[in-house]
Amino acid sequence: QKSMLCVGLTRTLVTRPNTILRAYSIRDRYVFPPKVKSPEEIALEEKRARQAEVNKIKQLEANRIKQERELRLYGARIESPGDEVLNFQYRPPIQPKHPRAMTVSVIGLPNAGKSTLVNRMIGTKVSAESTKSHTTRKNVLGISTTGNTQICYIDTPGIVAASNRESAQHFTTLAWDSLSEADAVLWVMDMVKTIDENTRWVMDGLRKLKKEEMAFDQSKIILALNKHDLYDRIPETERKPPLRRLEQYFPDAADIFDKVFFVSGLNGYGVAQLENYLIETAPQQEWSFSADIKTDQSTLSQVEEIVREKIYQKVNKEVTYKILPQTVGWTHRVDGVLRIDMHLYISKKSHFLILVGTKGDKITSIALEARREIQTFLNCAVELILIPVFNPKKFKNLEYELAEDAAEEDF
Repeated sequence: QKSMLCVGLTRTLVTRPNTILRAYSIRDRYVFPPKVKSPEEIALEEKRARQAEVNKIKQLEANRIKQERELRLYGARIESPGDEVLNFQYRPPIQPKHPRAMTVSVIGLPNAGKSTLVNRMIGTKVSAESTKSHTTRKNVLGISTTGNTQICYIDTPGIVAASNRESAQHFTTLAWDSLSEADAVLWVMDMVKTIDENTRWVMDGLRKLKKEEMAFDQSKIILALNKHDLYDRIPETERKPPLRRLEQYFPDAADIFDKVFFVSGLNGYGVAQLENYLIETAPQQEWSFSADIKTDQSTLSQVEEIVREKIYQKVNKEVTYKILPQTVGWTHRVDGVLRIDMHLYISKKSHFLILVGTKGDKITSIALEARREIQTFLNCAVELILIPVFNPKKFKNLEYELAEDAAEEDF
């Protein structure tokens, strides 16, 4: 009632002529009077206000110092990768006297150790290595030059006999298509793995090609029984001679393969003998690349391959195949350090959390190990910035672009 009375009184005063309006509310002054603050509360509020003002000034100063530092180190902005790192810089080779050259297509089942063996023969890493299947997602060219002989190895994705997965069919097609460009075929086979349907399917394909001489009019088919290091760990009483075991399944193996080698891409066992054989049998023809070139991949592609390898080594299960790196910054700082900014595109939120890890430990570990290897590869100090990005649409577009680039590769 008191509240209603006050409201009515106010209305009367407002509508009455020649009346001076008051500058306060009766309701606020008498009905709900403001709480009187104690001197301690007033002092505390003043202290908090002063501290907030100090913090604001400190933050503005920190932002100014950070901006000045970034401007001093990087310039006005992070630079995009230039043409010299985006594209392979081809130089016509200087041909030696009596040049010899050979292109070898390296095929095999998934996780047979093809990339490890190719990297061993090249003398540097041109393909990512991991224990997971289909680490190699496209045909990768590695080049080894010794004396007047140049050997080009085509490292291919793993062959799968029958699969409903479109990606597996694509990888298999890439591997078989590489045979048309090759002077020799090197089938890398895991000597400790059980012979399965995939092995039979590959043998049938090689047998057919050898018989019909489709692309092997004067070519050779070589068998490399890989992972001899694992074979040595098997007790002698349990060992089964791998070549004899192969002949039991395929009695015509001697007719298919021109030469058989026992090798280990991991520790180098038997690799020298394989290389010498390829050098001795290389036909006389001109080189395709300069002697100092190890691959036709761009510098940017090799850096991204290193990062992808570390992701494969650190992240488990199918998540590794759902992470695509893309370099967005390649900035030379004034202090001589190369800053590389790379986005890791992810299609699922759950995969984002797995990649980042607890308190960011997994993505930090990937960045540290990749940075060390990139520094060795580029021979300069590197600052590597990896930024996980959850963007399903961008991931699909990038995946499509990579598939198109792989399909258009022509060695």
